[in-house]
Amino acid sequence: MQRTLIDRLVEEVISRLSKPRVAFLWGSGEAPNKALETEAFNAVHYLPAESCFSPLSHLRPCYFLDRLEDIKKEVKTLDFLVALQVSPAVLQELCSAFPISNISLFISCFIDAGKPVIMDLRAIRERYEWGGLMQKLFEARLRELRSLGVVFVDKKVSSETTSAPQGEGKSLVLKDKGWLAWSEVSGMLPGGCRALVLKGDTKLSFEAISRLREQGVMVTREEG
Repeated sequence: MQRTLIDRLVEEVISRLSKPRVAFLWGSGEAPNKALETEAFNAVHYLPAESCFSPLSHLRPCYFLDRLEDIKKEVKTLDFLVALQVSPAVLQELCSAFPISNISLFISCFIDAGKPVIMDLRAIRERYEWGGLMQKLFEARLRELRSLGVVFVDKKVSSETTSAPQGEGKSLVLKDKGWLAWSEVSGMLPGGCRALVLKGDTKLSFEAISRLREQGVMVTREEG
């Protein structure tokens, strides 16, 4: 029987509903100049304020934080947050547990809900450098955020990686496991695991990949 337009629309809706909704939070002037094309998730774009950007018709759906009536309610509709090039002011609010701006409130709602958050700190590392007690205090604040489920894209090598024992170590092969979250992967890792091999349809969430890298575990894919 020939598929009707309604059949195709229903199939598309079901496909979209089965995929995670990943929020991409862009800072001023950082929005991409082309759409993100992927079949793994549904991308939802967020910008700080409408006045900061020219029309970006290629980013759909796209919302402005200063126009959201209820940020907490908005976050409930999302599964994951990727915050690109977080500003020093936003990071300061999060480290002090005193979110005031719309951006830090948006991020903190994900943390409160226990949803995965990835934050890019590379720009901050490039512009600022501390030493002594202030450096230790800053790293301690980052560890506190990590303990709440935040994963940082960071140029600085984490203590977990630098302190890991050298040598070949153990490896783990995961075959045909489908999508795996960090909470699932962490329970499978043997002690001293240094390599994770993915086979078949096994795929890892963003958080799982980032956490594994922080711990010095190499993730590779093997065909067949």
